[in-house]
Amino acid sequence: TFTALSAVDEYLVAYNETGAVDWVTRWPASSYSIADVAVDPDDGNLFVCGSSAAALVVTNSVGVSTTLHAAPTTTDGWAFRVDGMTGNVSTATSAILKIAGAGTETCKAFKILPGGGRVIAGSITQSVTIGAVTLTHTNSVADSFVMTATPSNTPVTSKMFNITTGAVSIASIDVSADGSIVVGGNFQGGSLTIGAAAPIDAPSQRNDLFVAKFSPTLTDLSAAWPRHYFSSTGGSLLMTGLKVAEDFGIVVAGAMTGPFSAGGPNLPYDGDFDGFVFKITQ
Repeated sequence: TFTALSAVDEYLVAYNETGAVDWVTRWPASSYSIADVAVDPDDGNLFVCGSSAAALVVTNSVGVSTTLHAAPTTTDGWAFRVDGMTGNVSTATSAILKIAGAGTETCKAFKILPGGGRVIAGSITQSVTIGAVTLTHTNSVADSFVMTATPSNTPVTSKMFNITTGAVSIASIDVSADGSIVVGGNFQGGSLTIGAAAPIDAPSQRNDLFVAKFSPTLTDLSAAWPRHYFSSTGGSLLMTGLKVAEDFGIVVAGAMTGPFSAGGPNLPYDGDFDGFVFKITQ
């Protein structure tokens, strides 16, 4: 039994093989937003990805609280490591990655690369420099980014998703067995530029879907990427997740308010919000 830290708490719970609770790690949800949790296959530790408008304070099972990040000016993004055996956190530089600038920054997704590197996705409303990597904001309300980092959370390289007007949001990322990085999300009301690829457009009245694929170092691949999907009747598409299959195909899931084609005949729309799943073969 735990006493609430705030009106609403968020938490991680670890269970053993019998279903008994091993540990609980908590933080007050009123000022935080948790977007993703990744497990390191090499050591079993976890990384929690999110953003907060207040100081990031995490409390472990025995009530010890650790401040991982001071209160930001607006909202900052971060990913912090949780010990898989104890649920404890660390203030060491290698245990937390901060996306902190003068604007509003978020962390939306986090994955572990083969060999222990990290892939982080999020959004910014102003340009921000993290170590040797600069995430460049253009003229939209919020641009999105994908960034790689070393196992010690030192940023290495990045790829921007810049839109002229409207909004772009990364919904999901995954890493294939060969280390390729796949990114998917939504954009609305402007011209979206991803790396060196030709811009793709979405009118303001609809929400379109994109899927992009990069090398492990975020180098642009062939002209086949990115892929752009939109409703033939002006409806909206909302991606909720993607996953790279064992055959390197990409499975995409989401919701739609109008019919659209994923490369073949239109997927039918029956009204309200319909769900969909389709697979991109490579």
